[in-house]
Amino acid sequence: MDALGALTDSIVEMDRTISMLQAARDGMLAVGARLALQVAEEAGHEDFGDLTTRAVAAEFAAALRVSDRTVQRRMSEASFLVERFPRVWQAQGAGRISADLARSSSTPVSTSTIPRTVTRTRRRWWGSLRRSPRTGRRGWHAGSRSASSRNRWMTDTRAPGRTGAPG
Repeated sequence: MDALGALTDSIVEMDRTISMLQAARDGMLAVGARLALQVAEEAGHEDFGDLTTRAVAAEFAAALRVSDRTVQRRMSEASFLVERFPRVWQAQGAGRISADLARSSSTPVSTSTIPRTVTRTRRRWWGSLRRSPRTGRRGWHAGSRSASSRNRWMTDTRAPGRTGAPG
């Protein structure tokens, strides 16, 4: 059992070190984003630093051999974490929390995806209805979908107390 304890301690220490390195990387990415904005401000660019941020991201991406959009996203997330949640970033840098926990602690919940999801589900439900060969109207008829699938779709998309097809 001593071997298991030593192995567990090694894994915990390794995870702590990885978290500290990821916090250091986030700090560097945030500095890169700040540098891009500073250069754009000094040059008086009208795009508020968008092109300079893309240029810095492209430079980092070439060195890291990843997509420039990936680096741009990482720069944005790192800047948000470092500037808005410095204590979370410091805790990650000290190895007290993982990078995943730091991200989840600092990520705002987007409510704008809820209406899109409902609309997409309604469209999918409405599009899944087949036209009846007899009447030409959309609706459930033999061969369109199974009963369990039909019930699932109808309960997922119908508002409480509402009857009929969603519109």
